[in-house]
Amino acid sequence: MEIDGVDLGTTRNPATLARRFCPACGWSERSGRDATVGACPRCRAPGAADSGQLLTTLPFRRASAYASRELAMRDDDTDDRRRTRFTVLTTVATRPDDIMGTARELDGYPFGAEVLRTADIRWLNLGPSERGGATRMIAGQEVATPLFDTCIHCGVVPLAQRGVRERADARHRG
Repeated sequence: MEIDGVDLGTTRNPATLARRFCPACGWSERSGRDATVGACPRCRAPGAADSGQLLTTLPFRRASAYASRELAMRDDDTDDRRRTRFTVLTTVATRPDDIMGTARELDGYPFGAEVLRTADIRWLNLGPSERGGATRMIAGQEVATPLFDTCIHCGVVPLAQRGVRERADARHRG
């Protein structure tokens, strides 16, 4: 079953947010399209000012999917579901005064530990992995960002509809 529509909110109360991401650390914040940022306020990376670091995000609230009765009643033995992989990036942002100690490396392990008073942890679903997409640096990681294709007016996902190749051919909601 594929998601064929998402809740984008209303014209007066849109659910989408413009969010600016630092290419070097986990910092991000809501940002207006016209807002200017000189550098990342946390790590001072100048790349945070780049227009490519501003993404339209949609905090998940609601989605819809269509499944016919025939497909829903199908036996598991004939299950022909297609698994879709997504590019998901985890970012962690914290203020310097929330760090309660220095990082400690653990002998024999390729990682360490750091104690934080508070931290903002975000999981960013950047789109279907098989589609590729523009490469961006976010939180020190280079990732392909295919993003999602939806109708900006009704939230329909055109490619989830059978036989639809172009956005203009998709069935849209009233």
